[in-house]
Amino acid sequence: MVSFDVYAGNKVIIINLEMFNYKPLQFIKTARHNAAMIDSDLKKGLKAADLPDIVIILLCSFDPIGQGRPIYRYSMHLDEDPDFKLDEGRKIVIVTNKGYDNAPEELKPIIYLLTRNPEPIDDPFYQKIQKAVKEAKTNPEVRKDIMMQEEREQYFFEKGEKKGVKKGEKKGRMEALEEAIRKTVTMFKNNGFSNEAIKLNLLEAYPDNAGLINKILASDDLTAA
Repeated sequence: MVSFDVYAGNKVIIINLEMFNYKPLQFIKTARHNAAMIDSDLKKGLKAADLPDIVIILLCSFDPIGQGRPIYRYSMHLDEDPDFKLDEGRKIVIVTNKGYDNAPEELKPIIYLLTRNPEPIDDPFYQKIQKAVKEAKTNPEVRKDIMMQEEREQYFFEKGEKKGVKKGEKKGRMEALEEAIRKTVTMFKNNGFSNEAIKLNLLEAYPDNAGLINKILASDDLTAA
């Protein structure tokens, strides 16, 4: 499956859609980070009353919450009265690969794609996406991006999360995280990516580790993984 990041909107609403084939250590904060980046650009020229609504959609080929639901929505509310919603103009939506049978009809093609089931379904939208993906994979630049994305995900999952959780200690998690980032930086450098491009890719997965990323990028002792 092709990973992608979509940004679209107008003066009323902005939608940011991001695909996840693996779960970053700071997954829940990813939506906050994306919304903050959008707000950072908007506030330069708009007053608070003129800010458009923001919808962050995270498409996941797994269930990050673990309740087996096809979709999760969360927004601001009062701790003293959870039923009282605070409409700050920001909504977070997580779509998973679970609960296909219980999903809204309009979401079923997306959820089916997230399950990575190789068997096609008779749905116009599903077929349109599959055609677009097939055409994209014939583009050499896209194929290179897909390969880099898959290698990045493998490092993040196997070296970052898996090793860190197994050790069960903060030190172990940080060492595993640094090792994963260091190897990923080396991989990107060996493929001709600039430091700025590497940093942007890493910050998508680890928005709270800018300092560590900068430290590794500035290091002169990077060796091939």
